[in-house]
Amino acid sequence: MGRIKLCCVMLFIIIIFCCWGLFFISGQTGELTALLERTEKLAEIGDKESAIESAKELEKRWENYQDIASIFIRNDKISGAQTSMTRLTSMIENESEELGAEFSNARSCLEWIVESEMPKIYNIL
Repeated sequence: MGRIKLCCVMLFIIIIFCCWGLFFISGQTGELTALLERTEKLAEIGDKESAIESAKELEKRWENYQDIASIFIRNDKISGAQTSMTRLTSMIENESEELGAEFSNARSCLEWIVESEMPKIYNIL
């Protein structure tokens, strides 16, 4: 009987940890997306200095996010967004023509992380 109780407690702890991870990933990804959109707007209006500062803040938050998110998310999803996040600052500084595409790629990678990690019947079974 003691083993059954121990297994139930361990299962409960795992479920709580997974639910916390789900809320963490969803909330932090929302914050990153909002900061990404703010950086994109600053770059579009031509405020280069503010856009660079915002991009550096985005990159710093991304580094913190990916450290914890790597526990819950496969590395291939994170590495796709990592490439875009690191390129944004240099593209803003150089006023690259592909900046809009890089913002779109970063946004779609962040959205893909959340969409693919949300528990749905087709990705559970």
